[in-house]
Amino acid sequence: MTGIDISPGAIELARQQAAAEGLSESLRLEVMNAESLPIDAGSYDRVCGSGILHHLDLNKALGEIRRVLRPTGDAVFFEPLGHNPLINWYRRRTPSMRTVDEHPLLAADLDLMASSFEGSQINYYHLTSLAAAFVQGRRGFNGLHWLLDVIDRGLLSLPWIQRQAWIVIAELAKPIQQGPRSL
Repeated sequence: MTGIDISPGAIELARQQAAAEGLSESLRLEVMNAESLPIDAGSYDRVCGSGILHHLDLNKALGEIRRVLRPTGDAVFFEPLGHNPLINWYRRRTPSMRTVDEHPLLAADLDLMASSFEGSQINYYHLTSLAAAFVQGRRGFNGLHWLLDVIDRGLLSLPWIQRQAWIVIAELAKPIQQGPRSL
């Protein structure tokens, strides 16, 4: 298993955590740019990422992901979406919580991801459940969060409202080697 990050500090923290958990021998943790991976083609069965693609040039990153995956490989990504006006209002008011390269994914980005693989499944999460953040740590939080999560499951089952979610989990299977269309 290989873990990468462009930040040397993040890799150092990951190495410390791996050592503390006795995993140093089974993990390779390296500073790498996901848009240009010094990894042999077809080296991995799975590529996973959490909050990474929305910092990258998606065409370059997807090309590298397809290249390093085996023909039967898959990829799973947890990413923020950029369609919800209320969430975008919050993002504009909290720039210190973001980096300048961030660009939450849009429908065209999800289409590009899907066109890079033979199979894709996109799952949408968190819409009304974000309101529970205002009572986090207080009595009633768990019940409210549960209720809002139930409401979200219903709302986010409607295709026309899915873009308003905060988070998407993209499951992508079997990379298309010739590449998708570009944005």
